[in-house]
Amino acid sequence: ALQAWAGAPCLRLTRLRYGNDEAIALQRATVITEHCPGLELHDFARESLYDVLNQSYNLLITDIKHAVSATIADKKQAELLTVDARVPLLRVTTSAYLESGEIIELSIADYRADKYEYTTVQSSR
Repeated sequence: ALQAWAGAPCLRLTRLRYGNDEAIALQRATVITEHCPGLELHDFARESLYDVLNQSYNLLITDIKHAVSATIADKKQAELLTVDARVPLLRVTTSAYLESGEIIELSIADYRADKYEYTTVQSSR
């Protein structure tokens, strides 16, 4: 998804995501910083990436694509997520797009399968 942006400036964020004070996911995101210089100066332990993009840079994410697949925990993931190595994880690959149709973020998050449920809703409205 980022092939057209090869060599472009980007920020890589690795975050351990929590639910009820328990580690539930390890997320690795790549954000194209062409439209948001200085993004690395924000504290993403306290700030939402999408809020910062919108409020500090006037960048609105209008489309998000998710792909869900299965994987197993490697040694590092198992340690960070406090699970046994080789337990099943749900991998959610997310691509976020601006109003212009340009991709701004690609992330891969590996969720504990015992602590995460993925739900979709389809509306005919």
